[in-house]
Amino acid sequence: MPEPAAQPAHASTSVEIDAPREEVYAHLVDPRTYPAWLAGAVEIREVDPDWPAPGARFHHRVGWGPIHVDDTTAVVRATEPDELTLRASVGPLGTALVRFRLEGSAPTVVVFDEAPDTGPMKLLGVTIGRLALKVGIWGRNVISLHALRDLIEGEHR
Repeated sequence: MPEPAAQPAHASTSVEIDAPREEVYAHLVDPRTYPAWLAGAVEIREVDPDWPAPGARFHHRVGWGPIHVDDTTAVVRATEPDELTLRASVGPLGTALVRFRLEGSAPTVVVFDEAPDTGPMKLLGVTIGRLALKVGIWGRNVISLHALRDLIEGEHR
């Protein structure tokens, strides 16, 4: 029997937000909010008019410090108000599959799953860099979810 293919690094984290599920979902499907809470999001340059239909994209700038990459993120699936799945491109690093699941309502639990999907990120995620990549993704996503919670709860009060 052939050996199963190595699975890429996968990171999952969650946060409870004291707001209705619909309000949380509205922030997730509005990419213009991303620079306010998503670690590494610098600017949203343009959003397709049919967003968040499957295949619709937004064009963004991501980075840290002096390093920036212009690229796109596309909707894979949007099921209001339960789930948003995106394929985020990060230039020469490849793509990541990002999934937000919402559970409960007021408070709402947001589960943020991310895994490298293509390119060097995926290769790193199935080789010696797997643990480092997983920890890095997880840490960025923890920071992002806490910032999302602070943003929404600040508006909700």
